[in-house]
Amino acid sequence: MTDWEFTDSTSWGGKPIARCIADISGRCRVIISGTIVNESQVMIGSSQSVVFVLDDSTGEIDLLFVGQKSVSGMVLGAKCKIEGTAREDSGKIVVWNPIYEINYYP
Repeated sequence: MTDWEFTDSTSWGGKPIARCIADISGRCRVIISGTIVNESQVMIGSSQSVVFVLDDSTGEIDLLFVGQKSVSGMVLGAKCKIEGTAREDSGKIVVWNPIYEINYYP
C-alpha cells in the first residue's frame, strides 16, 4: 500500500490535466477513469510487456506496463483510475507505466 494520491490540481506544468480521453492533446498529464476492455502482450526491445486498453466512453487509451507480464488487478472488465503522461505513438494514445487504482473487479 502507498500514501500516493491522485493529483487534484487542474494543471500540471502549466498545462491543463485531461480528465477524459476525448480531451487529450499532444503530450499531457491525464487522470482517467474507465473500464479495461482489452489486454495484449508485446515486446518492447527485449522486454516482454503488457498493454491494457482503457475505455472511458469518450475514447480508448493504451496503458503500457514495460517489463511486466501481468499487472495485479488489471483484468478485462475491471474499472480503474490511472494517472500518467499521455503521448501519441503510431496513431494511438499511450500512457507508459501509469499509476493506477482498481475501483471494481468483475
